[in-house]
Amino acid sequence: TVEDPTSSADSKIESDGYLTAGEALLKNVEVSVYDIADLSKPCVDGDGNPAVTTTGDDGFYQFRLKPGRQYIVRVKDRETGRLLKPTPWTFTNDPLKADNDNDLSKIGKDYETKAFTAQIP
Repeated sequence: TVEDPTSSADSKIESDGYLTAGEALLKNVEVSVYDIADLSKPCVDGDGNPAVTTTGDDGFYQFRLKPGRQYIVRVKDRETGRLLKPTPWTFTNDPLKADNDNDLSKIGKDYETKAFTAQIP
């Protein structure tokens, strides 16, 4: 946990790279999936719809993607349109490995996951 220099002395920002009990979830966040073969626009999901969704109050999202293809995920705040800056720590290069860790990295001008291969759950 680190102090937020723009807030009161009692304010803290969780920045250890793990989701912990009681930590605020990212609601109203746009989550988009891109096929690494075409990073110019979000891909279509397994049902033929754009692979773009908005998280609810629980921060949850999921996609049905085509197995065997490689993808990345990008996120942005729907209220401000800003890209979400991740914590500086990532613990694995595989975004599918754990559900409670930071998967975003700064890649070029975007914050996104490393490429992963969609699998049948």
